[in-house]
Amino acid sequence: MNSLASKVRYAADFCIRRAGSGNRESTRALANCVECPEAEQVMAALVRRAHKNPKLEAGIRLLFVLESLNEAAVKHGVAPLEVL
Repeated sequence: MNSLASKVRYAADFCIRRAGSGNRESTRALANCVECPEAEQVMAALVRRAHKNPKLEAGIRLLFVLESLNEAAVKHGVAPLEVL
């Protein structure tokens, strides 16, 4: 996974698969997507997609600290997800 698009795609697919499972465990591959130089861009893209995909949003809420994702989203011009 070298490109930004491939990192976003992997992270989104991973979150969708975990949505509703209660399984909060991450993988090294997911960590590599959000621990890279363009991590904020990946997180902002996930939030952007989550606004249109409730299952992705559920997975994001399970796996990530929402405040961190929202901070990255706002920095990149994406509306934050609602903090429940």
